[in-house]
Amino acid sequence: MNRAARAERRRQNLADHYNSRQAAAGSERELAGVMWDYARGIATGRAESADDPVWRELAALLHTWCQRQGGHSGHGG
Repeated sequence: MNRAARAERRRQNLADHYNSRQAAAGSERELAGVMWDYARGIATGRAESADDPVWRELAALLHTWCQRQGGHSGHGG
């Protein structure tokens, strides 16, 4: 199996795993936890280092969400 095929298989396995976890979530809070885990899993798989831009992108999305929920402006992107 070549590198591209392995990467696609990993993506599909990750999606299958989290789709079943989403379906099994018993509350909105549990669903949010599943999605957080899914986002971290994707970022971890894509990032080449702790300073990879994928982490900044995830942080920016979370920052926007926090602002929408009434959080302070704090450190942004």
